[in-house]
This record gives sequence, C-alpha cells and structure tokens, in this order.
Amino acid sequence: PPAPVTAPPAPAPAPTPVCECGHCNGFPSPAVLRNSHSDRRLYARRGHSGEDEVGADDGNTVHADQKWYIANAGNGAYTITNYHSDRRLFAQDDNDAQDGVGAMASGNVWDDQKWYIELDADCKYGIRNYHSGRRLFAQRNKIWDDGVGAMASGTFWADQKWFIEEA
Repeated sequence: PPAPVTAPPAPAPAPTPVCECGHCNGFPSPAVLRNSHSDRRLYARRGHSGEDEVGADDGNTVHADQKWYIANAGNGAYTITNYHSDRRLFAQDDNDAQDGVGAMASGNVWDDQKWYIELDADCKYGIRNYHSGRRLFAQRNKIWDDGVGAMASGTFWADQKWFIEEA
C-alpha cells in the first residue's frame, strides 16, 4: 500500500522581541542619560565644542542640554547627540579618565563619536566607546564637569552604569 500523506510541520512561531526596560522600539528620543550611581544627568552646553562644558548635574530640573538623541551608527553602535547643543559625544583613545571626553559641535562623525550601549542588570546600561573602548562615568559627590569622563579599565564600576529615560 502507498505511504500515508502527511502535511508538512507548521513553521515555528517567530520569536517575540525581548523588550527589557521598555526599549524594544529603540531608545526614547530625546532621552536623559542619568548615572545610576551618582544620579547625575549628562549635559553638553550650547556654544562650546570639544571637552568644554560637558559634564553631569544632579539637580531637580531636567534642562534642555541634558537631553540626547541616540541614533543608529551601524555595526551595533550609536551616536549620542545633544538635543539642545547638537554636539556629539566622544571619547578619544589616547586619553583616560576625564581627559579626551567631550562633544563636538559639527563635522564628520568619527569612530570616537560612536558608542556601544550595553544592557546590564536592572535596566542599567554601560556606554562604551566604539573606538577607544572607554566606558562613560559620572562620579558621586562631584559637580558639573568634575568627575565625568570615560575609563579604559576592564572593571565595570558602579559609576559607569546609566539609566536611559524618556526626557
């Protein structure tokens, strides 16, 4: 007798996207980058470029220069551009700590202006530079640009973890 005819197996259902931290459709735009350890919000003031007037503040008011656009830069990296000043965050590879971290007001998008945003526990993110590998930090008990920078250390310190929140 002929072999029984069976229907092909049904295709597996498409995987459901993981939407941890509410960012399944991308990051908020604009977003506030708030350090989970120091509670300081990253800013880049208008009218400056380079390392000048880039820091973090922990006051009660979210100011326009504390809002950022996070855009896909390809290869799993992002640009982080200030909503108010239009400055792109960078971390150069020949510096460490507070040196060589800032935001450029114009020009080409260089590799040191691209960032990996890596999910850690409890909806905290590490923000690691695509070119230099340095992780952005904002230390506790400091103000303005003091204690803000990026470290090349392999240790993932508490002050290198950030919340990405709707502005």
